Amino acid sequence: MNSTPRCNAWMLDTSTFIHVVMIGRISLLCSLRKQLYFPEYVYRYELGVEAKEKTRYEAEKCVNENRIAIQQLTLSDLEKIAQLNPPRRIGLGEIACVMLAIRHAGGVLCDDRRAKNWLVPRLGEILWESIEEFLLSAAEDWHISEYQLDEFDQILLNNRYTCSFRLREEHLVRMHNKFLQT
Repeated sequence: MNSTPRCNAWMLDTSTFIHVVMIGRISLLCSLRKQLYFPEYVYRYELGVEAKEKTRYEAEKCVNENRIAIQQLTLSDLEKIAQLNPPRRIGLGEIACVMLAIRHAGGVLCDDRRAKNWLVPRLGEILWESIEEFLLSAAEDWHISEYQLDEFDQILLNNRYTCSFRLREEHLVRMHNKFLQT
């Protein structure tokens, strides 16, 4: 069974890209989530000017190898953002991802829970996946092991990102529940 959510395109935010770089799984992301895009703002500013050298290098490499493409906001998108009047704590990167996902009937790969909690009620249901959900989906489809989930959990924690739940434990609970349903 394939647990990968279906959508036309995935808009990749800085947070998820950085976390995938931390755990060394860019290839896994690119192989399991087809049609990946950075909003131009995310690529040029957040992963460019403002990024650490390693992150910038990995982003440039993905774009140069055509593994991740760049999407631009239109004037219409910018008008919608202005009408939305988001609070300052919601970054332009997250908003750009959502606007492009809506336009392309796609999904958002973003780890900012506050942005999700603010944007989804205002813009309607959006397919939104965090690093946790991506990794659990990959484990469910046997692309990574439950023990790798433990390793990724620790790497993320060491880099000051706390997952919403313990990845391996959540994976085992989901697999157990899935087994009970069969």
